Amino acid sequence: SVVNARKLVRPVLTLRTAVEKIAGGDLSARVAIGRGDELGSLAVSVNLMTEALLRRDQILQSVRFTAQQFLSTVAWQAIVDEVLANMGRAARLARVCLFRNELDPDGTFASRECHAWTMNAATGANPPEQGPRFAWSDSGFEAWEGALRHGEMLAPQASAMPPLMRQLAGQLGLRVLAVLPIRAEGEWWGFLCFAAPEPDRVWTDAERDSFRAVADMLGSAIARQCARDALVEAKEGLEQRVIERTRELREQIAAKEQAHADLAE
Repeated sequence: SVVNARKLVRPVLTLRTAVEKIAGGDLSARVAIGRGDELGSLAVSVNLMTEALLRRDQILQSVRFTAQQFLSTVAWQAIVDEVLANMGRAARLARVCLFRNELDPDGTFASRECHAWTMNAATGANPPEQGPRFAWSDSGFEAWEGALRHGEMLAPQASAMPPLMRQLAGQLGLRVLAVLPIRAEGEWWGFLCFAAPEPDRVWTDAERDSFRAVADMLGSAIARQCARDALVEAKEGLEQRVIERTRELREQIAAKEQAHADLAE
């Protein structure tokens, strides 16, 4: 009886100790009980719950980091790579990329990848002519365009992606995407794409909310820089007009003085 009691009591005490640590904020605590009974199943459930809480906490920290970065600088291009990498690591993603919309001279509406982070690969901006690009009129992207223009989040699996995106996702080993539109100054500027390698990945509410928060903050940062650039351009234009007007007045004054001098002679 004593031996059986110990076999039952010790795992219970181990489970209780781990739960107390987790309740105290230690999300690194895990329950090590190798049993195939109900107690073992409970231990597995506790570990899964703790892992989910840890991931959520890391994602929230990443959102806080993103806010701090965008508030600390006006030039969003200088810190966007670090933001993408931080979010990718926190959410345990395979790839995070930023696409910017562009209009060709012939009127073709397209999007091009301008920044990207890939797990176990270098992070950085692509040269404008080298980033992956696609036209929204090609390969079944029309439905995506309408949804993103209306601010909707898309979360397709590989089987539901347009052919061109499915081909690209297959080459990169991606299975599930979360696509968030970016709006700046009231216009659809581009989109963020978060990709997971697992075929059965289900985005949690915390992940969805965090992805949307990052997209919104990036849109605000882009709009803020656009407004700043417009002010700088307007100031430079005003200064140039003042210089030109001053030059014109000097020329007029010089012409009048010359005319008076000619009359005096």
